[in-house]
Amino acid sequence: MYVARSIALALALLTSQAACVINPPAQSFGYAPSVPSGVVVERLSSADLAAILKSEGYGSVTVQKDGNVSFKANGVLCVLYRYDDGDLQLYFGITGITVDPRTINEWNRTRRLSRAYLDADQDPILEADLLADTGLSRETVSSFVKVFVQSVSHFQTYLLENGEAQPASADDAPTAQSL
Repeated sequence: MYVARSIALALALLTSQAACVINPPAQSFGYAPSVPSGVVVERLSSADLAAILKSEGYGSVTVQKDGNVSFKANGVLCVLYRYDDGDLQLYFGITGITVDPRTINEWNRTRRLSRAYLDADQDPILEADLLADTGLSRETVSSFVKVFVQSVSHFQTYLLENGEAQPASADDAPTAQSL
């Protein structure tokens, strides 16, 4: 009985130590979403969203006063908006560039998973939505952000290589709104 108990205890200790090595706790990175991996919830707090972004390696993650979360991906600022119903929206904008509306229409006609438009100042904007109707998890939010960051990169390249996108003046260089 003593040998069996000792073996069981040794296996339990080895298993828990191996789990910590293979899957270190999020606390070891200084931020831990309150929603465990694989758990689906109706909505996520700003702190949870910030922790998810940090755990994915995004920089300058900041919870704004209004509860939205800004972060940098590949050197450009994006904003993750939270809505009362739990839905999420990602936003990216560029200033200092003139874009023909046909260029934006072509983007929308030929791309999926994001939409572009010209704002009131005629700056190109890219957005995407994640509906919370079926719930949110760390994994769905991470995937949503990764796809959007890829779209932002493609959008920047599209605008600069399209031929219709021109700096507003000779002194203006296209820049992401946050830089």
